[in-house]
Amino acid sequence: TNDSRGYQTLSLSGDGKLMVSIQGQQSDFVSVQPMAGNGVPVTVPGLPNQANVKVVDWDNQGDLIVTMPSSILRISPDGSRQTTLLSDPYETIMLSSVCPQGGPILFSTYLREGKAGQDVWRINANGSDAKQLTSGKMDGNPVCSPDGKSFYYYDGAVLQIKKMPIGGGS
Repeated sequence: TNDSRGYQTLSLSGDGKLMVSIQGQQSDFVSVQPMAGNGVPVTVPGLPNQANVKVVDWDNQGDLIVTMPSSILRISPDGSRQTTLLSDPYETIMLSSVCPQGGPILFSTYLREGKAGQDVWRINANGSDAKQLTSGKMDGNPVCSPDGKSFYYYDGAVLQIKKMPIGGGS
C-alpha cells in the first residue's frame, strides 16, 4: 500500500504474499452527561470525525466552546447551533480557557499570523477582536482568574507561571 498513515505492527504471512497491520485512527466525540443520577452520556452531534478536540468548556450562555487545532467553535449542547469563533488552517491552537461572566476566550497558539513562537491570545466571547497578549517563545496554558480581570499562563522559556491583566500589558 502507498497509504502510510497511522499504521502499527506489521507482520508478513509465511508465504510472503500477505501482510497485516493495525491502522490507528483518532475519533473524538464530545458527550454531555447529567451530574446527578445515572444519566446516559449523549454525544453532541455536528463535530467532524477525527476533529482532534483539544479542549471543551462552557460559556455563560450554556453553550460549549470546543477547541481544535485550527479553530474554536461555539456549539449548543444538542448540536443544533454551531458558530465558528476562530479559524486559521495555518496555526496550531494548543489550549483555551473561557473567562467567567461572558468574558473573553484565551488560547495559546503556535504559528498564528506566521509567527514562530507560541503565544497567548484572546478573542471576545463572540469571536471578534483577536489580540495577542504575550510575546514569549513558549507561552501557553492560559487560565482566567475567577474574577475575569487577569489570567495566568506558563512561560516555558523561563519555566515560570506568570500573571497578566486580561487586556494585556504587564
